[in-house]
Amino acid sequence: MVDSNEYLSNDSLRNIITEYFNENLPSYRLHNSYDNGRYFGITFCNKDININIKKEIGFWINIVIKSEEYGLWQYDRRVNDFSEPTKYNVLFQLNIMKEFLA
Repeated sequence: MVDSNEYLSNDSLRNIITEYFNENLPSYRLHNSYDNGRYFGITFCNKDININIKKEIGFWINIVIKSEEYGLWQYDRRVNDFSEPTKYNVLFQLNIMKEFLA
């Protein structure tokens, strides 16, 4: 079990994100992912919408709708305070993303 405030490994991050999409956004399909040691990224797609989730210096989500890119922070600036890759922060951002897509 992962502690809510513990930094996530890339495997744990992938599992949490994939499970979230399977349970909450099942129409989105895994398009690709990469794990380059310190860096991690995963993309989900649904028709004209791509969701890019990355962990580099921090954790962030970008949404691309018909080639127009939107940082999740543009929708809700609170995500800037939840950029460390912990389970709590990841789930917080995923819930904001789900709200944006609704």
